[in-house]
Amino acid sequence: MSYAPTPARPRSEPREAAPRSPRPAASDRPDPELHPPAGRAATPSDARREAAMRRANAEAIDVDWEQVGTFGAGIAVGALLGAAAALLFAPYSGSATRRAIRRRARFLGEDARDAWDDLGEGLRDARREAQRALKRKRRGLRRKVERRRWALADAVAGDRPDAC
Repeated sequence: MSYAPTPARPRSEPREAAPRSPRPAASDRPDPELHPPAGRAATPSDARREAAMRRANAEAIDVDWEQVGTFGAGIAVGALLGAAAALLFAPYSGSATRRAIRRRARFLGEDARDAWDDLGEGLRDARREAQRALKRKRRGLRRKVERRRWALADAVAGDRPDAC
């Protein structure tokens, strides 16, 4: 059995006919871009475009299922051999390994809860800091507005000597 790809089929050999399903595939249905609308004559460029699309679709669908099956079988055999090797070379008995896995899972759960709590605290701190910064910015803007009002009032009062 070889995992090497099969040699490419020469272009001169006829293509084997694929079994047809009762319902036409999407590639067999007319494509509105390739077929001219009713009332318009097909041009030679339309025919060339359609032939090129058919060739591209036929080459893209060509799948060697024997190779796919061989590849899948290789993956399955490799998984079985890996599982057998893990059982043979395991450092502890089954109960000790399960106990170690439970302990590690418990520690991982605790670490995840701690990380989640730390994230929550960090987000709360960031929100508080953003609120403080917003308050400072608002306070500064209010002061600027108030100063501008005073300057405007002074300017208006300066233009009218009888104001007050």
